[in-house]
Amino acid sequence: MAKTKAYKQQLVNAYRESLNKAQSVFVVKPQGITANESVRLKKELKGLGSNYNIVKNSLFSIALEQEGLPKITELEHNEHAVIFAKENVTEIAKIINNFAKESERIEIQTGLYEKRSITGEEIVMLAELPSKDVLLAQALNMFNAPLTGLLNVINANTRNLMFVLKAVADKKQA
Repeated sequence: MAKTKAYKQQLVNAYRESLNKAQSVFVVKPQGITANESVRLKKELKGLGSNYNIVKNSLFSIALEQEGLPKITELEHNEHAVIFAKENVTEIAKIINNFAKESERIEIQTGLYEKRSITGEEIVMLAELPSKDVLLAQALNMFNAPLTGLLNVINANTRNLMFVLKAVADKKQA
């Protein structure tokens, strides 16, 4: 069934709207992914405010061009899916990366991060970053460690005095 020009324009407009709202876009190549696997991936992504869509390559390329975004050459051949990430970019990249490792039926190809083109390898590196909560905890620990050391140094004299006084008291009792 041939698509009408109006329908194609609607798709391009939908792609443009999704591109405008997304902080990042990941392009993957599903290779024989089953319907159940696709639904599972969609559910995981939807929980983080993202979505997974099979796109019409030529129309998605037109939407990229109209939005002034870098051209994605991988869209020239085969079927592709696009994941639009509005927030939680590293968490979404982790889900995609884990799914790609588990199923071996999806290939992470390329993407856009804050309107800049990134490779599949960069997406994997992004997925391997610690979560935001872990990074915050590490940063707080870095700030807290010097203060803890200073507190131990200040308390050391008092603690040592206590040991000396206890030793003197024990000696007098004996």
